[in-house]
Amino acid sequence: MTMAYRDPRDIILSMIDHGKRSREGRDGTKAFSGCVDVAGSIKGVQRMMINLTKWESKSWVHTIRYEDLLNKQLETIGQMINFLGWNVDEAEVVSIAQARSSKKKESWNFNKGTTERWRDEMFYVEKDTCRESFDPFVRKFGYPLW
Repeated sequence: MTMAYRDPRDIILSMIDHGKRSREGRDGTKAFSGCVDVAGSIKGVQRMMINLTKWESKSWVHTIRYEDLLNKQLETIGQMINFLGWNVDEAEVVSIAQARSSKKKESWNFNKGTTERWRDEMFYVEKDTCRESFDPFVRKFGYPLW
């Protein structure tokens, strides 16, 4: 099993974006429609991070950072394929990466595809609240505190 994770502060911003689309009727599943602000989204993301911590400790689970999938795409896909024990040549890995890139614009589940949005888009008090709420997870998964 492969599981992707992301900086919890960026998860919140992505959930808020998706929730806005849901409330505007652009996502029939109404996913994240209750996510309207940082403070109100923290508890849900804390639960996600607790679950991630439980899963990532399993030897049969391969975790990948979302940020690595964006910034080191071929290497990360290659690591995932190796973990799964698949016999896939380099040309197929490139093809997988290209297919993913072409789908981003069509996907209702893909927002901005950037990292560290929280640095520019959160107010200081929101950053501070997130630091207090996510400190153990941010440290465990190697994200910068500020």
